[in-house]
Amino acid sequence: MAASQPLAVQDDFPLAQVTFLEHLQIPRVLLVRGKISAIAAERSEHALACARELLEASELRLTAGATSPHQQVIVMRVLAPVTEPAMQLLRQVWAVWRREMWGLPGTYPRLWHV
Repeated sequence: MAASQPLAVQDDFPLAQVTFLEHLQIPRVLLVRGKISAIAAERSEHALACARELLEASELRLTAGATSPHQQVIVMRVLAPVTEPAMQLLRQVWAVWRREMWGLPGTYPRLWHV
């Protein structure tokens, strides 16, 4: 799970207004569309703190981590013997980020219930 923002932004351009539309398509295999917006350093630190709080409370705390190799990138990594505990932890972080960062409910997409 990663949240990324544009890297090349001029110093005099306000980051709060930078938005990119992303479209990735492999015909009949994959379609991803999304909006990427730059986030302020404080918001990035808050997102990282939320993720780390959940990681510390998790049974996977010894094999999971969250880092920010760049101010505009957050990387989460989880290693587990089976998929389910890792996915559960990533879902929890996703829900907290939606609630804390965007004020949206932390309900999972229907596809995740399959």
